[in-house]
Amino acid sequence: MKRFLWALVTVAGAASLHAQTPSASPSTLPLAPDYPQTRSVLDAIFAAGPVMYILLALSVFSVMLVVVYLMTIRRGAVVSSGFMATADALLRKRDHLGLLAVSNRHGEAIARVV
Repeated sequence: MKRFLWALVTVAGAASLHAQTPSASPSTLPLAPDYPQTRSVLDAIFAAGPVMYILLALSVFSVMLVVVYLMTIRRGAVVSSGFMATADALLRKRDHLGLLAVSNRHGEAIARVV
């Protein structure tokens, strides 16, 4: 049994050692693949034509709008503690018509949602 095991290990080891040796000479090995040349983003913009200039201008404009709106939005215009306290009290009383009347008087965004 031990001889069979050693014979099996020898055959398995020889196969793995044989797999690690190159089968072809270095002169017949294939050359490295020809990868496409790298291009910069600016080259891609020039190659795409005038549509890219319009897209670039629109993207800069949209980023500017997002920054302006983030700077000008006020938390008080969205929700106020006074309105929320009134709405909470009216909801606890189940006075939905009163909540509707209070919501119509306030100009906050949460009042429009309610």
